[in-house]
Amino acid sequence: MSPTPARPFEIELPLEIGTYDVDFAGVVSNIVYVRWLEDLRNALLKKFFPLERLLERGSLPVVAQTRVNYKEPLRLFDQPIGRMWAQDMGDRYFMLEAEFTLGGKVVATAEQVAVFVNRSDWQPTPIPEELAQLYRELRGSKES
Repeated sequence: MSPTPARPFEIELPLEIGTYDVDFAGVVSNIVYVRWLEDLRNALLKKFFPLERLLERGSLPVVAQTRVNYKEPLRLFDQPIGRMWAQDMGDRYFMLEAEFTLGGKVVATAEQVAVFVNRSDWQPTPIPEELAQLYRELRGSKES
C-alpha cells in the first residue's frame, strides 16, 4: 500500500525574477508573490481540473482571501521554486497552501481561500463533484 499524499493536487513551478519584480533595494516586491500564486493556481487547475471544463459548466474559481508570510527576501537572479497544494476542501470552498523555496529553504509561505461562483449571477456554487471526488481519493478518504 502506498502512503497517502500529504499534499493533494501538489504542483511545482520554477519561478523567474525579472528586473521589474524588484524594488529599489533589489528585493522582490511583495505583490510579485501574489502573481506567482495566480500562476501556481492556474497550473494546478490546468493539471487537475482545466479551466475550460469549469467555463463549460458555467462556474469560475474566485479567490476570497490571500495571506503571505515572508520569511527571507528574494533578490534578482535568485531561482526560487513555487509549490501549491490543496489543504482543505469543503462543500463550497477550498483552501490552498503554497511555499516558495530557494535552495531547498522555505523563504515564504501562503494560504488562499477560494470558492466557485456561477458565471451568470456570481453566487457561490458547490465544489464540482469530480474535483471533490478526486480530492477525497488523493487524501485517501473513503467518503463519497
